[in-house]
Amino acid sequence: DFTKTEFRGCDLRGADLSHTLGVTPAMFANAVTDETTQKPRAWFWSVGRPPSWAEDWGRDNYGPWVSFRVPGTDVTQRMRWCQAGEFMMGSGDDDKAAYGDEKPQHRVAFAQGFWMFETACSEALWTAVTGAPPRLERGPAFPVTEVSWHDARAFADKLNEARPGLGLALPSEAQWEYACRAGTTTPYSFGRQIGKRQVRFNYGYDDGPAEVGGLPANPWGFFEMHGNVYEWCEDTYQDTYENAPPDRFPSRCAPAGTRTKAGAAKRPKILKMAYSFFYVPVSHGGTASANLNRFLASHDIVSVERQLILDGPNSAWTVCVGFNDGVQTTPEVPATPLTKRAKTDYRDVLNPVDFAIFSRLRALRKTTADAAGVPLYSVFTNDQLADMVTRRTTSMTALQEIEGLGSARADKYGAAFLQAIQDAALPAAEPAA
Repeated sequence: DFTKTEFRGCDLRGADLSHTLGVTPAMFANAVTDETTQKPRAWFWSVGRPPSWAEDWGRDNYGPWVSFRVPGTDVTQRMRWCQAGEFMMGSGDDDKAAYGDEKPQHRVAFAQGFWMFETACSEALWTAVTGAPPRLERGPAFPVTEVSWHDARAFADKLNEARPGLGLALPSEAQWEYACRAGTTTPYSFGRQIGKRQVRFNYGYDDGPAEVGGLPANPWGFFEMHGNVYEWCEDTYQDTYENAPPDRFPSRCAPAGTRTKAGAAKRPKILKMAYSFFYVPVSHGGTASANLNRFLASHDIVSVERQLILDGPNSAWTVCVGFNDGVQTTPEVPATPLTKRAKTDYRDVLNPVDFAIFSRLRALRKTTADAAGVPLYSVFTNDQLADMVTRRTTSMTALQEIEGLGSARADKYGAAFLQAIQDAALPAAEPAA
C-alpha cells in the first residue's frame, strides 16, 4: 500500500506496480518510468488514455474492456475488468450435490480490481504467440486444449515479452471464480439450472468444445465460464478450503505440480463433472492400464486427455479422464445422479455367432490402441463394438450413427473394424416370424 508515498527521484523502470494500492498518477511526476513500468491496472480509466499495450478500449453493457494485438499479426484478444469487491467462494452446506473440495464456503475480498481474458485462449492466439500450432487442432476460433500448466505459464511469459507492461499471469482460483460468478449467488451465473443453449457440456470424444465466444456471456461479459474446456489457475490444489486466506491469491499448500483446473470441472459447481488422473508406465503398465480401462468402462466418460512423459525406461502416459458425476441439466428434464454401471457380460447379451465376432473386434481394438498409444476405450467402447456386430455395420455412414461414436473416431479407426466385420461374412439378420 503506497498511500501518501512519494516516488521523487525513484527509478521505476521495470517495476511491477500492477497490484499495488494507493498509487496515483501524480506520484509519478518526479519518477523515472518507461513502457516497462507496470502501473495499476485500472489507471487509464481515471487518466483518460490507454496503456501502451492496448489496441482498443471502451465500455459496453457489460462494463469496461480493453484489447491488445499480438505484434506482427492480426490476432487480438479482449479483456474484461473485474472491479474490486468481495464474494462467497465455494459451495454452501445446503448444496448437497457439491464436492467436499468446494467447502467450506468462505468470503474472499479483492481490494484491487483486475483484468481477465473474456474468453479462453483461442488456437489463433496460441499460435500467434508461441509460433507453433497446438497439439490438437480444431480451428483458429476454438479454445486451445492439451496444454499443461507449465505450457500456460510459458505462453503468458512469451506474451509479456511481446507486449511489455501487459503483466499477464494465470488467475488465482479465487479470481477465476469471482469472474465466473459475476456477482451472482446461484449455482450457475445463469441461475439455478443450465441448458445446452447456454453451456457446452456432456459432449463426447469427437463433438468437441464450442468456439470461444460462441455461447452467451455471463453478467460481466465472460464467455464459456461454465463447461466447454478446463482452464488452468495459478494455485496449487488441495481438497478443502479450510484455512484459505480471505484475499485475492489463496495459494493453498499442496504437492508441487498439482494445480487447480477450472472451467469444465471445478468450482463453482461447474456442471458436476469430475476428473481422475492415471499414471501408466510404458514398459510395465499392465496393472495401471487395467485399472484405467476398468474406470473407463464403469463411468460416463466425457473426455480423455493424455500426454507421454519421456524419461527413458521410466517413460509413462499421464491420463486425465473427465467424467459425469450427476449433472442437472434443464428444469424440464432433471438428470438422475450417475452410479457405477454394472459390468456387462456380453456372452449373455450376444448370441454365439455375434459374440465370436465381438471377440475378434475386441482383439483388433487392443492392437489398434497399443499401436496408437491410447486407452482401449478411447478407440471404441464395448457397447459400440457390440452395436457394430448386432447392426451388421459394414459402411462408414452406419458406423457414424452408433451412439456416442462420432465422425472423427469413425474416420480414424473405423475402416479396419468395418473390414473385420465384412471378413466375418455375417449373415443378414433374420426377419421376425
